[in-house]
Amino acid sequence: MSELDIAKWSGRVNVNQNRVYNHVSEEDMLDKIKTIKLSMKNYCQRKSIPTNELTVDFDNLNQGAIHLTEFGYCVHNYLVRPCTKINEFIEYDNETLEMKSIDRIRLESIREKVTKLKSITQTAYENGDYSADKWLQHHEKNLERINKLLNN
Repeated sequence: MSELDIAKWSGRVNVNQNRVYNHVSEEDMLDKIKTIKLSMKNYCQRKSIPTNELTVDFDNLNQGAIHLTEFGYCVHNYLVRPCTKINEFIEYDNETLEMKSIDRIRLESIREKVTKLKSITQTAYENGDYSADKWLQHHEKNLERINKLLNN
């Protein structure tokens, strides 16, 4: 039976729904895949998986377009605008925040790095790098948020 006939017979809106709703056994699906005769070279390119061992060398940065948070970092260039959602983390009230000492140490380390990023971006802005001003504002906003959390 064709896919169109299966869709019509089953009362589906379109043929694409067959992918989800066809109740084909695993054995039948494996038989279909075996008839394609794919080799590993055709469809599976194994690449190394990135790990946390690859880190940014914050002592030797040459540009400041880097998102840096408590959870990690993302390297960009000045042409890409900073993500507006990156600083939309939960803002804590002064009364409700009970920061653990390890969190405070992490945030202090991040503040130090963001301060360096801000300095590098300030230099880029003064040199006329396109969109460095947006990254400068981003780092200032991030520092403001971190300082607010640390001053509680």
